[in-house]
Amino acid sequence: MHYQDGRYAEAAATMHEAPALVEKQYGRDDTHVAQNLNNLALIYRAMQRYGEAEPLYRRAVVIADRTPRMKSAGDLARMYVAAGNYGAAEPLYLRVIAWQHRHVGPQFGVVANTEGQLAEVYAKLGRTEDADRLARRSHRSPRRRAQGLVPQPVDACADAQKSAAVRIDLARPTLTLAISCS
Repeated sequence: MHYQDGRYAEAAATMHEAPALVEKQYGRDDTHVAQNLNNLALIYRAMQRYGEAEPLYRRAVVIADRTPRMKSAGDLARMYVAAGNYGAAEPLYLRVIAWQHRHVGPQFGVVANTEGQLAEVYAKLGRTEDADRLARRSHRSPRRRAQGLVPQPVDACADAQKSAAVRIDLARPTLTLAISCS
């Protein structure tokens, strides 16, 4: 709720204890912990407190690597883009794309979107040939073109706001239960 209203400091204060409480309930390497770490990192990223967001994202990525999802790696890559650290974003996007190809399939729009984000990173790094190659590949699929599933520009703040608002609302019942159990 605070996050949706742009009250990031209040959202951070509310979510600050959540990862530890959820860890106590579910265990150190549970996906619930990764989700809560990711949620808190999204808030810090929205506040441009990248130094505080990065270790949370990194730990969430380590936990998520053991599970069938790559959300935290993509979010960490977007944080690096927002901070202008394009070199750090590239290997994360490559990792997410490889995972998406294996688990989702290259024909889906989510893959094209991630490839488009990586193409933007390549462009920022001055690697125009790589950027052009990726952009062409992401538009080549007839299914993607027919369905309008083409890469969208990266808007880290809007993405963070939407993602965190949903996650905070989803995490609230778990957090309430964790607090009541302690």
